Parts: sequence; C-alpha cells; structure tokens
Amino acid sequence: IRPTNILILIFFFLYDVTSWKTLMQKSGFIMRHFHWFILMLSAFIIVWIPQMIYWKEITGSFFYYSYSTESFYFNNPQILNGLFSYRKGWLVYTPLMAIALAGIPLLFFKMKNISWAVLVFVAFNLYVVFSWWCWWYGGGFGQRSLIDSYIILSFPLALVINQSKKAGRLIFRLVLSIVFILLLHNQFQLEQYKYGSIHYDSMTKEAYWNSFLKLHPHGEYWDLLKAPEYEKAVKGIEEYP
Repeated sequence: IRPTNILILIFFFLYDVTSWKTLMQKSGFIMRHFHWFILMLSAFIIVWIPQMIYWKEITGSFFYYSYSTESFYFNNPQILNGLFSYRKGWLVYTPLMAIALAGIPLLFFKMKNISWAVLVFVAFNLYVVFSWWCWWYGGGFGQRSLIDSYIILSFPLALVINQSKKAGRLIFRLVLSIVFILLLHNQFQLEQYKYGSIHYDSMTKEAYWNSFLKLHPHGEYWDLLKAPEYEKAVKGIEEYP
C-alpha cells in the first residue's frame, strides 16, 4: 500500500473546510455517518482477504511484513534531499512541479474549498514519503513515489496558469513558455536517462552538470557517480554528499 493511497483520506476529510467552524461541521458529519465509514473499511478488508490467506499458507501468519528490516525514519525525514538532491531530487528531475507548489498559496484566495485539503495533504505526503529509508526509491528516473499525488497537485498548477491568463496576454504567454520549457527539459532528461547520462541511483552534482544537455555520457561522467550506501541507509545513517 503506497502512503499516498492512505493520505488521500486527508484530502477528502479537509475538502470544503475553510475555517474552524467548517472543520467542526465536517467532523460532526463524519460522526453522524460513521456507519458508512465502517462499511468502507469492511470493503477494504474484504479485498485483502485473499492476500492474507496466501500469507497464512506461506508464512503461517495472516499478516506478513515483506520488507524485513526496511522501515520509515519519521525522526529523520529526507525532505530536502527528496526535493533538491541530484541523486533523485523531485524538483530537479520534474521541475514543473515547482509551479504546482508555488500555486498552493493562491488556492487560499481563489479556491478556498480545497486550499487546506491540498496544503495538508502535500505537507504530510512529502513528510511520509521522504521518511522511508530509501528516500530515492531504488533505481529509476526521478521521484516515482510522488506520481500518485499529481492529481492533487494539478489543482494549484492549473490555477497558476488560469490566473496568468487573467493577468494579461504577456504574462500568460510567459507562464506558458516556462511550462513548455520545463516539460521539454523533463522529456529531454528522460532521454538522458534512457541513454545513461542520468544514472538510476548514483547521480551527484558533478555528474549532473557534466552531462547537462548531453544525451550520452561524456568524459569523466562515470567517475563522478557515487552509489548509495544501502547498508547504512536501511539503518537510517547514510549521509548524502
């Protein structure tokens, strides 16, 4: 189960909550209709029954933690690394999402009904996702762990574009140009990853700029990579340079 799948409940709970009063009203509504939530929980459990039967047959227990010693380190979340590191920084490899994050404050002025829902969801999601021992989430391109949250982030992103349109033709064209450039850059980096000039888990600042705007690995690129110390990371003590 991905953290986002559970945290999405925060969004629905805070949807249309704009003040303490509306928060209390939403809480009261949930308490009055709590039997529906019990029904939802029951449906969730029913879906997992085949999996639990399988675990029982294989391990002798209905519940089995398949990640062994892997865990979350909530006392040491790697949020800055998760956002900005050259290894797998979300905003380094998917820079368009910086516009989505910048649009969150605008929600409080233009879309108040989802403002707190989006802000709290994003804050908790980043905290939980980057508290996992392997905050770069193994081999791959960028932060695949945050893809599930893009549907929520589409609201502030769309709001920024919409507000720029109201600000005038020049501003609108400027914002669209920035969005297009960031999308183009993201797609180019995907091609770099395909040809090896962006490594799946060992990128460093030096390696990134050595291959910047280059489709294929160049020069001393391979010597500039630094593999993660997985044994230390799983214990929560790995330090990223």
